[in-house]
Amino acid sequence: DWTPQILDILAEHGAVATFFVLGWKVDAHPDLARRIVEEGHSLQSHAYRHHDLPAKSSATVARLIADTATAIQAATGTTPVCLRPPGGGVSGRVRGIAADHGQVVVLWDARGNSGDYASHSSSTVLRRAAAWEAGDVTLMHDIWGGIYVRALPVILDDLASRGIGTSTICEPVEIMPVPAVG
Repeated sequence: DWTPQILDILAEHGAVATFFVLGWKVDAHPDLARRIVEEGHSLQSHAYRHHDLPAKSSATVARLIADTATAIQAATGTTPVCLRPPGGGVSGRVRGIAADHGQVVVLWDARGNSGDYASHSSSTVLRRAAAWEAGDVTLMHDIWGGIYVRALPVILDDLASRGIGTSTICEPVEIMPVPAVG
């Protein structure tokens, strides 16, 4: 429900973002995944389900990563090159499995953490966003979209007034069709 509204706000402000998505959500909403990519945003992996990856077996982690890549590829024709593990749960083993699937683990930085998951408050998010600087990797969840429908226009205006733009991280690889032989 919230993601289309977030995309509209980003478009109104000429801003881009990276969306780390759960694979099952891509399977459920392939048109939305396509819209994210078509509007110039980066669509990357958040695993297929929201599991604590270090607590799962290597085979399960590999399946959660591979199934998300398959969902993204089917919906958008791109393949993710980054994984943001749910909850930031990462280990050397998870990093290695991600690398085996052509993905690097990406996390947010401390200053860029919106705190939305803990506060559920637009005032907290706005207070934290006021400290964001160029180069920060921020963490925002569209599941708390009600916060961002109110706060995101203010955040983007504030960043622009301070000369700070937005950018994507983790540019996906476009899957090119194989040319016909003969």
